[in-house]
Amino acid sequence: MLNNNSPNQTYEDILSTAYSFFIEKGYEKTSIQDIINELGISKGAIYHYFKSKEEILQSVLLLEKEKANIYLDKLIEEADGCNAKEKIKYVLNRIISDENINTTNRFLLNQINNSKAIIQSIIQTVNIDSIKFFEIIKDGVKDGSLNTDFPKECSELLLLLCNIWLNPILFNRTYEETVNRFIFIQFTMKQLGVDVIGDELLDKVKNNLKGVGINENTK
Repeated sequence: MLNNNSPNQTYEDILSTAYSFFIEKGYEKTSIQDIINELGISKGAIYHYFKSKEEILQSVLLLEKEKANIYLDKLIEEADGCNAKEKIKYVLNRIISDENINTTNRFLLNQINNSKAIIQSIIQTVNIDSIKFFEIIKDGVKDGSLNTDFPKECSELLLLLCNIWLNPILFNRTYEETVNRFIFIQFTMKQLGVDVIGDELLDKVKNNLKGVGINENTK
């Protein structure tokens, strides 16, 4: 139910409720009426802020990306004082272990039938998310902890492979296939001079796969 009737609170409650339903039921199976019933508001109240369910999804995606960017900045700041290689390793390990991030990932996994959401995620990864890693990799070339002639391309490739290509549900892959692809990413980044993916990260990826229902017995 709504906490109060302030416009900002109503807007936030709609997004929060929609996010919960998208995780629980998936986007396709969630209706505007579900959100209305949960919040106890009128249909007009929702359409005052959003023209459609798709617009709600886009707003939820944007909000989650904003939260992720703030969190990434926080992690980078926490790793201040480390060389670039250790900084990236710290950030990747923290992200893969964070339950809030994993919840967001489960939400994104449920959007596999929404091509606009997937395309938006790819564009976000290349044009925005990779920039912070690009700056760190450039620093790594300067401090000697990384050795590549392609810092920008490596930053984009790293995030595209991890955020999109590694996605087991998007490509209908088994546990073994997904783990093999992660090992390939580890090998590829090392060959490119950006050796930032350790075996401990692989162990955490395996645990996360089990957390979304993909395990050794998944075919």
